[in-house]
Amino acid sequence: MKKILCLLLVVLALALPLRVSAAANPVVDEADLLTDEQEYELIHLLGEQGVNTLAVVTLNSLDGQDIEDYAEELAETAGIGVVFVISMAERKWCITAAAEYKPVIDAYVIDEISAQCVPYLKSGDYYGAFETFANCCNSYLEGFVLGQSN
Repeated sequence: MKKILCLLLVVLALALPLRVSAAANPVVDEADLLTDEQEYELIHLLGEQGVNTLAVVTLNSLDGQDIEDYAEELAETAGIGVVFVISMAERKWCITAAAEYKPVIDAYVIDEISAQCVPYLKSGDYYGAFETFANCCNSYLEGFVLGQSN
């Protein structure tokens, strides 16, 4: 019982910094898919819409958690507008938007962005996928003011 409790505390302790760092830094590359230069470029590209608007999170594993649930929880709890999450162990990825961004980044737009990212993901060009995500989101969000109807 003590081992299970300790393991649970370790898992919770590891998950909390990821959420906090995702809010502070728009790129959390736990799976080490990006070079330092790519990460630097992506941070600037993701920051074009402002702090906590866009984020990319790469994970080694979801440890059994559903990727859509993880991405939605991350967007909502860390206050990130639109997030792209990829998990290498499960070979799954997800793009989702927090509720206040859904007037612009709805399911249709997410499908459009996803379709443009797929060729890069299939070829293993993760930076290309993340760059496409950022460029598409920046394009859709141009002129969008949080809390105001367009």
